[in-house]
Amino acid sequence: HAPGPAMSFFRAMGQLASRVEAADSVFLADQDDVWLPGKVAAMLEAAAHRSRPWALFHDVQVVGEALNPLQPSFYTGNPYAVPRDLDPRRLLLTNPVIGHTLLLSGDLLGHIARLPEQAAYVMHDWAVALVAQRMQCLAYVPHSLSLYRQHGSNLLGASRQRGLGEQLQRGMQLAGRVLGQAMAWARAHSAGVLPVDSPKAGSPPWLSTPWAGRSHHRVALQLAWHALVSGPTWRRRSLALFLALQVLRRPAP
Repeated sequence: HAPGPAMSFFRAMGQLASRVEAADSVFLADQDDVWLPGKVAAMLEAAAHRSRPWALFHDVQVVGEALNPLQPSFYTGNPYAVPRDLDPRRLLLTNPVIGHTLLLSGDLLGHIARLPEQAAYVMHDWAVALVAQRMQCLAYVPHSLSLYRQHGSNLLGASRQRGLGEQLQRGMQLAGRVLGQAMAWARAHSAGVLPVDSPKAGSPPWLSTPWAGRSHHRVALQLAWHALVSGPTWRRRSLALFLALQVLRRPAP
């Protein structure tokens, strides 16, 4: 009873949060992806060497609908790379974390379940990445432990080719969602709803200024600037244009 995959996962995590202990290990799974033998053991071994809370994610082999190989790693640098895309500024623009690769500690799951404005987030795994990185507990396991299936109904595919018209339409839609997500994240950041276990943790400084969560135009332009200067490919840099256009779609406050 949830609209779309993101809210389905948010609600599932909310229902589960009261039933797990802080030290429990919680895997996320998608119905169309394939876990390889040894994945669970490898992830639990990686988690055993970390202090709680933690969120771990791993690499994948990208495959087609019939499991035919497309690329051996998701993090080739085009468009995603680790640790580049885990920088707080980059993480507001793009999400390198694949949901079905996540392993969460029970206490971090509780923080995700209490995140306000969940419907504003593009995807549940993006929200997990933002929260975990703010708490300095997001870690990458550099092994391909599953098959990431790409097919025609993928919402956010890794290898799907689209026509120009569809790309432009999706670019505007994505920019609007990214901006709305950043605004919700700024409000959560400013309200102090998330604990911070490290003095180095936090979001980009411009999100903690007095106008954070209020100035739609300024957040859009800040995001556009970061997309322009930090986008690893021209497709990623083109998000700057779509973000800048969001200013024209909404009157100044």
